[in-house]
Amino acid sequence: MAKDILGEAGFHFDELNKLRVLDPEVSQQTTELKEECKVFVDKIAEFKKIVGGLIELVDQLAKTTENEKIKAIGARNLLKSIAKQREAQQQQLQALIAEKTTQLERCEKKRIQESFPPPPVSYNTKSHGPPKKLTVGRIRTDKILFHTVQS
Repeated sequence: MAKDILGEAGFHFDELNKLRVLDPEVSQQTTELKEECKVFVDKIAEFKKIVGGLIELVDQLAKTTENEKIKAIGARNLLKSIAKQREAQQQQLQALIAEKTTQLERCEKKRIQESFPPPPVSYNTKSHGPPKKLTVGRIRTDKILFHTVQS
C-alpha cells in the first residue's frame, strides 16, 4: 500500500529498493534507448569515417583524371602541330620539286640545243651580208641553206 501511495505521487522503488522518480519500466526503456543511441552514434561516426575516405579517394581520382586529361590534350595538340609541320614540309618539298623540275627542263633544253646546233646559214653573196628583213614564217629558201641532221 505504501508503494501505491508513493507510485501515485510519482515515486517508485527499483529492484535494489532504491527510491526512483521514474517508473522502472520507463527507466529501463530510457536505458535501452540510451544504448541504442550510443550504437547509432558509433555507426554514424564509422559511416562518416568511411564517407571521408571515399571522398578523399574520389578527389584523388578526380586529380588523376584531370592530369590525364591535360596530358591527352597536350598530346593531341602535339599531334596537330606535327601534322601542320609535315604539311608545311610537304609544301616546301613540292615547291622544291617544282623548282628542280623547271631547272631540269632548262638543262635538258640547253643540252638539246648544244647537241643540235642551229644549221649554218649562208647568205647570197650578192647582197653582202644578212638580208634586211626576215619575218617569221616567210623565209626565202633560195637564199638560206639548211642542213638536216639525221639521228
